[in-house]
Amino acid sequence: MAQGNVVWILGAGFSKPLGGPLLNELFRPGAVQQMADRFPKARYAAPQGPNTRARLLLEAVLWLYNYGIDFDNGPVPMLFHTVSPEHGEKLWIDAEDFLDVLDLAARPPRATPGTDEVKPSPLVRLVLQFLGHARPDGDIGRWLQEARKNPQGFLEAMNAEAQRLMVAQCSAFMLNADRETERWAPFSKWGQSLKASDTVITFNYDCAAELVGEGKLVVAIDDATLKQGTQAKLLKLHGSTNWTKIRNKSHFQIDLNNGDFACLDDECFKWRCVGTPGPNKREITDYLKPVWDEARLAIHNAEAIVFVGYRFPPSDSDAREKILGAIQENASHHLLLHTVLGPNISDESTSRLRGLLESRMSERRRLARVDRSSDEACRQDANLRGGKTSAGHPASNLPLYYGIVPHPLYSQDFVSAPGNLFQPHHAPGWPS
Repeated sequence: MAQGNVVWILGAGFSKPLGGPLLNELFRPGAVQQMADRFPKARYAAPQGPNTRARLLLEAVLWLYNYGIDFDNGPVPMLFHTVSPEHGEKLWIDAEDFLDVLDLAARPPRATPGTDEVKPSPLVRLVLQFLGHARPDGDIGRWLQEARKNPQGFLEAMNAEAQRLMVAQCSAFMLNADRETERWAPFSKWGQSLKASDTVITFNYDCAAELVGEGKLVVAIDDATLKQGTQAKLLKLHGSTNWTKIRNKSHFQIDLNNGDFACLDDECFKWRCVGTPGPNKREITDYLKPVWDEARLAIHNAEAIVFVGYRFPPSDSDAREKILGAIQENASHHLLLHTVLGPNISDESTSRLRGLLESRMSERRRLARVDRSSDEACRQDANLRGGKTSAGHPASNLPLYYGIVPHPLYSQDFVSAPGNLFQPHHAPGWPS
């Protein structure tokens, strides 16, 4: 079956084979030193040096995150902290959940509804616990005393450094990346196979898609690139490590000319355009509304939607509702949904993704199998019944069809031969 408009939705599983981390691999003990070892000071200077304010903040972030998962990853090595307990609490599921809680806690506390009472965030207790055991070494002694008096302010500073550390960890694998290497070869093959009718939607902050799609894929970020039709479009819905907002501009405008790690720079970080978990993500989503609008339009017009390493994280309810809503309103008479989340198509992530997609298909007929004869029958049915309305929507008397194809493959397996896998009779895992 020949595919028309194809939308690719990429998540962390797309970058994983290239060295990118998954959520459960972020903020592990030793992450601060790992980033200090990998990044040149000119790109990410925050962790460098033992006696810096940023180092203390980042150690507080790692201690707090690992305390909240009961130190499942082991003790956290510290320069400033004298006590690292063996046991913590179960407060969050993963790094995304943690950052969501932290970003909310870092906002100015609000009064309890109906009263004037302002209660501090529950995280203040843990911050004070950390600060109570921190040694006032070197140049940070005076600042440490101030932090103990103002733990809310310390939380705010922690939140900024936590977001920057997450972006650094998510993009460190791009340092000196070379698409000519064996690891990158399957993805480069995919990137160079993209057509103008393809749209790539990614929730990743890194620039892997830009690298493998060079010459075939344009970053759609302004009126000219959002409306161009000669190349495949790349829509980065949660921003990018190389995006900064144009200064003193309240309307949508992005600077792409500061290098792949621009938003990690001390000066540029406050102008970052990266939607890390928490209220910040919603703010960036609002700012990137034109990009989201283009993504919904692409999904609305798609004949095939391919999820590669993306599973709708439970904490990202906004993205889940917007993407699933666009799929539900899809105008294609015959919609195929492909999922690529690993070889075990019975695992929780694949089953949940399929369930989410099925929940939006109530107005469509499910194909018992996908092959050329069923596709031809659908098209003949459309022709006999009058096709689509003048607005491009299926006529009301037409039955709509859908199929969900779970591929028991890793992302590097799938992208190495997407053309063959789109042939319906080769679709593995299709339910009979």
